[in-house]
Amino acid sequence: MVPETSSHGQPLSEKGFHEASGKALKDQKLRKNFKRAMNGLMQKRRIMFPDSGELETLRNLAGGIRRDVVSRLPDLLEELETNCQQNGIQVHWAQTTEEANSIVLNIARKWVSSISSETIDFPFTASLASAFLAMLRTIEFASSVVCAQWT
Repeated sequence: MVPETSSHGQPLSEKGFHEASGKALKDQKLRKNFKRAMNGLMQKRRIMFPDSGELETLRNLAGGIRRDVVSRLPDLLEELETNCQQNGIQVHWAQTTEEANSIVLNIARKWVSSISSETIDFPFTASLASAFLAMLRTIEFASSVVCAQWT
């Protein structure tokens, strides 16, 4: 897979992107897996939408919805924040990957701190620790993608 960012979370330079994509294009296993995945998705689409006219109509409808939502996204996000807060959910905003990662890590530190201060013998097993780290990596990746899409 061609990374969108360097190992440090910074966007790849044009040269870095070309090098990484060139390497990925030469990876026969990656190409085979990608082709198999795409063929499977295309087959499922043909099964679900045998009428290409209906599919095109749905695509146009979905495109219109997407354009509408994107044009109103700042307002919709503020509305979501208001609704979340009314339900007791704290919303965090980040403009960069680093800022998002910092927010997530601070939440994780508070969570771990509250566990250690509230319970004496909390069984923080290796599997729980591993699952927690996997969750943090997933959140870090997701925040990187979200931030990359907004830059």
